[in-house]
Amino acid sequence: MAVQSMRSVAYVHPGERLVCQGCHEPRHRAPAAKQMPVAFQRPPSEIQPEIGPVEPISYYRQIRPIFEKTCVPCHRAQGRGPTDMSYEALRDDVFWFSGAMYLDMCSPYSGIHGGSRTIPGRFGARYCRLGRALMDELHRKAVPGDERHKIIVWLDCNSLRLGAYHDEAAQLQGALVWPELDVDPANVLGIEGRGARLRGNFWHENLYGPHAFLAVSSLRGMAFIVDEKGQIAWTYPTDRAREAWLLPDGNILLASRHGVVKVTRDKQVLWEFRVKQPDEVASCQPLANGNVLIGLAGRCRLIEVAPSGQVVQEVALSTPNGDSARQMGTCRRTPEDTYLVAFPAEGLVREYDRTGTIVRTFPPDPMPTCAVRLPDGNTLIGLQGMVLEYDRDDRVVWELTQDDVPDIALGIVTALTRLPNGNTVVCTWPPKTDNDRDTAYIFEVTPDKRVVWQVADDAVGPVDSCQILTPRLGWQPETLQR
Repeated sequence: MAVQSMRSVAYVHPGERLVCQGCHEPRHRAPAAKQMPVAFQRPPSEIQPEIGPVEPISYYRQIRPIFEKTCVPCHRAQGRGPTDMSYEALRDDVFWFSGAMYLDMCSPYSGIHGGSRTIPGRFGARYCRLGRALMDELHRKAVPGDERHKIIVWLDCNSLRLGAYHDEAAQLQGALVWPELDVDPANVLGIEGRGARLRGNFWHENLYGPHAFLAVSSLRGMAFIVDEKGQIAWTYPTDRAREAWLLPDGNILLASRHGVVKVTRDKQVLWEFRVKQPDEVASCQPLANGNVLIGLAGRCRLIEVAPSGQVVQEVALSTPNGDSARQMGTCRRTPEDTYLVAFPAEGLVREYDRTGTIVRTFPPDPMPTCAVRLPDGNTLIGLQGMVLEYDRDDRVVWELTQDDVPDIALGIVTALTRLPNGNTVVCTWPPKTDNDRDTAYIFEVTPDKRVVWQVADDAVGPVDSCQILTPRLGWQPETLQR
């Protein structure tokens, strides 16, 4: 078992040599070479793996299978001892250094077991409850030595949950995922990486945000583009902005209260479709055939408008609520050639065919504002203080609630985007009275509900929708479900 650990990192570049000098001797003066050091009197030892093949340490790949095979059956048979072997359930029994590594990677650093050096006797397997239990007489007999040694090494290595900060779903199933920002799987002991060049010194600066994005705010009456540094790079005034889409040609489609326009970056209007009272635009979506789907509150209907301005499809809808401000949320045409429509006041999301016939009604939920059909057929729905993902059988397969993001005031979810890496970007109008939580207007959350990027700048404020852009403020060619 380890007694103490020093948390430091050393980087060596090609052709560079690293020696053990500088910590205990003056850094700028070489020590006197009185005789050949003992370590130099024989060839270097080849590094040998300690607990199996050379690969990242992961709870779900190396450790949980031991607990499930060796520990759980015994605990159940004797009627004592833990049987829940989820990482979260073991949190208080294992050694982990930084609270920020547990749920929220963006929270302040919260190590509790010392600073850059651990406190002797308060570290790893020797200190935590699980490590001490492994060394008592009962567990020495019950747990084979090789398995006990593997658990001890894991505890001494900070009880890592995952071996990489991406592809979490695969790792939760025990799959081998290499941290390619740090290691080239084809050359594990080398320094050459096969991934993209690093953008920053920290993992979250390379895998997740910050993102450039296009957003609209009905509160501020404008559409705007924010670059990766958080600076507003472009604005366009609108009346009660609803949605905005950056198109592949670089132009921007904007939905506001009384119409939809397509504008250039220099704010020239290329196309416009106006509506008259009692209709109000609730949503818009550019379609692959060049048409634009527009959701109209008031008389409650969907229309598809051709580039010529002609209405080529009209679908009448029905809802008991006549308040145009809360009658209709986002409207989306799906790959199945159906329409997803959110009805906030009614508390329902419905799916219609091209004739307006209801083909599906999702379970009632509080204040649904947006719905997105995902490539696997699931449907992502934004609600008041909640995000739900339903499968084809209306079973909730993923959810995000206030308890999952305790540091963020999760208000009305106004828009959702599912990124190619499986993360979800959430736009929210935070409640005004929640002073105990951070105000985040946009944030990115991983499938296991870690917040990895957020926008809390009041210069941005609450937004009605957003679209992730490339670093050069261009259209994102990757598939973004929104």
